[in-house]
Amino acid sequence: MREIDSMYRFVIQICFFPLLCGCTYSFTTVRDQPIEDCAPQVVLDEAQAAFQSGDFDWAGHLASYIVEEQPDAPEAEDALYIAAESSYREEELREAFSLFKELASRFPATKYSRIIAERDYAMGCSFFEEGEGFFGVFKNRAYGVKVMNHLMTYFPTSDLADDAQLAIGEYFFSVDDYTAAAESLERIIKEYPTSEWVEKATFMTGMSYYMLNKGPSYDRESLLRCIEFLRFYRDRYPAGNFFDESGELLSDSCERMAAKEMEIALYYLDQDQDRGGRMHLANAVLLFPATDSGRKAQEMLDEKGWDTSINSIDTIRSRKEGRRARE
Repeated sequence: MREIDSMYRFVIQICFFPLLCGCTYSFTTVRDQPIEDCAPQVVLDEAQAAFQSGDFDWAGHLASYIVEEQPDAPEAEDALYIAAESSYREEELREAFSLFKELASRFPATKYSRIIAERDYAMGCSFFEEGEGFFGVFKNRAYGVKVMNHLMTYFPTSDLADDAQLAIGEYFFSVDDYTAAAESLERIIKEYPTSEWVEKATFMTGMSYYMLNKGPSYDRESLLRCIEFLRFYRDRYPAGNFFDESGELLSDSCERMAAKEMEIALYYLDQDQDRGGRMHLANAVLLFPATDSGRKAQEMLDEKGWDTSINSIDTIRSRKEGRRARE
């Protein structure tokens, strides 16, 4: 009987599609009655039965009637959930997200809060995945940021909130938007200090700043931030998962910073400004003694009979670190 009923609905939808576009529920019946003549609870009961039997298309259609035509009915909350979950099961993720978002907005204390957060996270991860989406259409991966932000905004105490923040940071890193990646990953450290992802976020923040810098002749702010985060990581996680890799990045970052100090020192010396040259040679020696440039700077100081008492090491810190020091 259900197979016949499903076939009947399919024929009706095909034959009357042009009319359905103008009035979606004109030919919908529930228990042999036009749907508009049925009480919302009756429609909801039929939607729930269809959902339980796995007929998500029909369940969503019936539930959407209540959502659209009876929005103030007591059954609207359950109907919204069935409509959203049916779209999710049908892998219509944008439609599902729109309905789950409406459910969270209209019913802030909804009993479905946890499952909305779970669906937000699952859908966000699906959008972040590379490759083709449903029906061979390439997905808009950036849409995952919108979905994950919804989770964190509406369910900030969810145990998935920090997972969502990490997923956003990893997405930005994967598309080479290292500024956004660093900002997103730092939020985990600041807003979720007890999260299991703090270690990874600390390392990836340092790596994001590392990727922003193109060498010693460029803006050193990102390199300084990289060094700060990687040193913090190695101090806090001596047995961390990224300890060896962080050491390699830190070594290269320090080499770059020391090379920058040498570049400045040589410029001053070329201009016969010994004090400036001496100051930056001392910076390289005091801050980066294990680097090639640091060792070269020490040799030059020794040749000239200078010590490291004249330096400007207090100025070699990122703007954020400098503000914290002043505070």
